[in-house]
Amino acid sequence: AILEINDYSRINTETCMGFHTILYIERGSLTLDIDRHKYTMSSYSYADIMGTREFHFIEATPDIHAFIIILTESYMADLMKDKPPFPLSYIIGNETKPIRELTMQQGELLNVRFKSICQQFTDIKHYFKVDMIKCTIWMLLMDIANFYLSKVGNTDTIIGDGRKHELFMKFMDLVSLHAKNEHSVVFYASA
Repeated sequence: AILEINDYSRINTETCMGFHTILYIERGSLTLDIDRHKYTMSSYSYADIMGTREFHFIEATPDIHAFIIILTESYMADLMKDKPPFPLSYIIGNETKPIRELTMQQGELLNVRFKSICQQFTDIKHYFKVDMIKCTIWMLLMDIANFYLSKVGNTDTIIGDGRKHELFMKFMDLVSLHAKNEHSVVFYASA
């Protein structure tokens, strides 16, 4: 499901869990609770709330304009089965940092992606509707992964600091890239 939010009074404030949810704020601000931690999102930010997390909306400003896409975990697993764009460091880091700020240019790109997904949902006569939706969601996910990968090399620290953390994150990235072919401890130690 995908929703365009421009009237907070219509948002369901009940607790949600069991879905992979991506929330993007184009304008205004919104406060939500994720696993009993309060977060306030502002323009050009997104939340990536994975299925095991519990969340609900608390409040929003009257000028809110946002998009929310809700995916089942089985749909996400199917979408990611052959080539997930996210390194394990993103997934692990998402536990402590589910909200991410974007530049205006990145935010405008996400806005285009979400509008494209909305358009695909409404085009009921398109012969390839299901595949088009899948492709547009895939493009959204690749852009989010690209934003993360562009930033993580420069300044983003995911969980803690220090050499141990750095080695662990490199190891997790290696596992995600080579797990199918490399099963040797020696390979990972030398890499």
